[in-house]
Amino acid sequence: MRITKEFYLPKSATKITQKTTGCEVYAYTDAGGLLCAMAFKKRSVKPVWSFYFKSDEARTKRVEKFFADQQAHKESVAERRAKQNQPHNLQVDHILDSMWGYEQTNINYYQITKLIGKNYVEVREISAVSETTDWMQGTCTPKMDSFISEPMKRKVINGCVKINDCERATLWNLKPNHWTSYA
Repeated sequence: MRITKEFYLPKSATKITQKTTGCEVYAYTDAGGLLCAMAFKKRSVKPVWSFYFKSDEARTKRVEKFFADQQAHKESVAERRAKQNQPHNLQVDHILDSMWGYEQTNINYYQITKLIGKNYVEVREISAVSETTDWMQGTCTPKMDSFISEPMKRKVINGCVKINDCERATLWNLKPNHWTSYA
C-alpha cells in the first residue's frame, strides 16, 4: 500500500495553500477539541510539522511564519542559482591557484587555456618554481605555459573553479604561495 498525504489528514481539515511555493497547511480541530495544524512542503507526502495550539491566533501566527520561511527559502535558492550562473571575469592565460591538504599545504597552479561559454573554462595544470625556506616548508610561484596535465573542462562558480572533490582554484594574487610538507 502506498501512503499518500491524505493518510495523515483528518476529514475535517481545512486546506490553506501558498501559491508561490506550493506549500500547504491543513488546519483542524481534533476529537478532543484541540486546535491543530499540519504543514506540507510542495511535493512532500509526510508532514513537515504537526502541532497543537492553545489559540487560533497562535496557530495563525505559526502558519504565517511557515509560509514566510518557505518564501524566503525559495528566494534564497533563486538568488544563489542566479549568482552561480552569472558570467565570470576570468580570461585566457589567467593563472589559478589551489591550496589543499591535510596536515600539510599543497599548492597547485592551473592556467586557463580556453573560455567555453559563459560559465566554463578549460584549464591545464602547470608546474611551479619552488624554494625551500625552512624545514619542510617554502614558497612557490607558477611557471607559465609549463603544462603537466591534459586540458580539463571545469565550471566557474562565483569566481571559483572546482578542480576535483578536494580542490578549488581561484585567481592567483601574483604573490608567492607558502607550502608545507609532511614527509
